[in-house]
Amino acid sequence: MGAWGAGLYSNDDAADFVELVRAVLKLPHPINELVELLRTEAEIEVGDETTFWLVLADQLEKKGLHHSKVSNEAIAILESDVDISEMRNAGADESDLKARRKSNAKLLARLTAPRKERPRKTLTKPQPAAVKTGDYICFPTQKGAARNPYFPSGKENFVQDGWGLIQIHDVGWEFGYLNWVRLFPLQWRYQHCPTLKDASRARPSSVLGFGTLSVTHFKRMQMTVLGNETPRSDALPGWPHDRTSRVAALNDISVSNMLMRLC
Repeated sequence: MGAWGAGLYSNDDAADFVELVRAVLKLPHPINELVELLRTEAEIEVGDETTFWLVLADQLEKKGLHHSKVSNEAIAILESDVDISEMRNAGADESDLKARRKSNAKLLARLTAPRKERPRKTLTKPQPAAVKTGDYICFPTQKGAARNPYFPSGKENFVQDGWGLIQIHDVGWEFGYLNWVRLFPLQWRYQHCPTLKDASRARPSSVLGFGTLSVTHFKRMQMTVLGNETPRSDALPGWPHDRTSRVAALNDISVSNMLMRLC
């Protein structure tokens, strides 16, 4: 389990799980199927059920989505103070326990008298791909790092001093909707922008890795497609099995974050 704090999302596992919930709820499948998918993808272990049910119930209620099993499981936890006992066993102090009881009371009130159910906003078609398999892409860097695409261009403290270079090895969609890319960085240590010829001669500098690359992030990272060739056969072996296209897509692990680990 993650570190405990007073709030539901102070738990590290809860903060991670909520991102998974948000991604899965985008899929245009019945809510019952999505709850089962979440149980599978969350890889719940003994002792983790409390966090799972409370976070999921909280997220569904906030979105006006009703699911009786989720609500009933969370209500039973709240009424029995199971999470309070788990927090105490994990070493939480009395001030945190008191604060948690107050937040639990509010959540219990919401679950026992939920807001009116409303339609769920889902994807109506697969997320658009910003790149194609085989694309060579360059982008400005500062000390080897790309622009942070979570900030609009010009809003972050960024002074370009070099270029990054990658090739897209694969492009695909999890569940037919959530887009992902698989890429590997190429060595480029010069200050001028590489050409397609430069890219085709550059050597891989790290292993294959999965991430998401939305059209918005592509633009904010100021990426440029230099050209397209058959994916390189000299790419280094990929990450361990737990870092897959599904993990990247469901947790929306941006290429910008993934490159920080690869480079």
